[in-house]
Amino acid sequence: MLNQSRRRYECDYLGPRVFREATHWLEKNYQSPFFLWIDSWDPHEPWDPPQYYVDMYDPGWSGDEIQYPCYGFSLDFMSEAELNHTRALYAAEVTMTDRWLGYFLDTVDLLGLNDNTLVLLMSDHGHYFGDHGLQGKPWGDLGQLYEPMIRQAFMLRHPGGPQGEHSQALVQPVDLFPTLCTMAELQAPNGLHGRSFAPVIAAPERAHREFAISGRNLDDHWGTVPASVTDGTWSLQYWPNKDLSYRGHPVRQETYANTGMPERRVDELFDLRVDLDQADNILQDHPQEAARLHAALRELIDGSDTAPEIACTYVAAPGEKNSP
Repeated sequence: MLNQSRRRYECDYLGPRVFREATHWLEKNYQSPFFLWIDSWDPHEPWDPPQYYVDMYDPGWSGDEIQYPCYGFSLDFMSEAELNHTRALYAAEVTMTDRWLGYFLDTVDLLGLNDNTLVLLMSDHGHYFGDHGLQGKPWGDLGQLYEPMIRQAFMLRHPGGPQGEHSQALVQPVDLFPTLCTMAELQAPNGLHGRSFAPVIAAPERAHREFAISGRNLDDHWGTVPASVTDGTWSLQYWPNKDLSYRGHPVRQETYANTGMPERRVDELFDLRVDLDQADNILQDHPQEAARLHAALRELIDGSDTAPEIACTYVAAPGEKNSP
């Protein structure tokens, strides 16, 4: 927060500064072929936009401004009112970021680039605001990867392509680079794990991936890391190496421990057609669906040069207890 002490105007905030500088670069370089990658930290914490944005969502708030809440069970360290205000702070930060993204896109239009420029917007992950009782993006025993965490904003504008379309195709961030190579008529390097989804851009009704897989690091000092596998209908939450002990000091966020939660490190299966909130674990009722999704995860692990001592912890079927 110290490097924000000299802010006077909205344009001095981090997100606006990023898009302002990106716009300046574009103004200088738009007449030549270019590739511009803009990495904006906002709307990440801390959520501290100008007050007029906050007043759009929670006017009259007089409590604490919890701009960077702990990660963990939200109501262990916040009241319901504070949790709701935290949502408002996030919405305010998103709104400010959206305004300055619009400023950049208006410049793309002003410079006459809409007819020959591909624009793609992608987020890195989601965030919990009381979903499953959680706040933030917890790790350790609280690291279950539900839909609010793994669904990403992913929007694209392609000159001459379909407009206003929504595709149900499963794509992943690793597919972005080969897709851009295809769209730019460049040869993608060999050895990429991603696959171009350029055919989906031309025809949004087409399928792309059979499964989408999300996870954390395969091996780190937290001891165990979950994975999520979905085919768009079924969603599997899978914990490998459930008995693997923590290495080093237990993970903590401020004064709140993220370890030793007995209700976590549990495999779960959800039918997203009827349970978008992922509240009803039906793993025991549909083991064949869990096995099918688990097989896709195993295929990825086995085909990615994963260390044998790590790969073996993914062998146990969903619902079985793994041993390190």
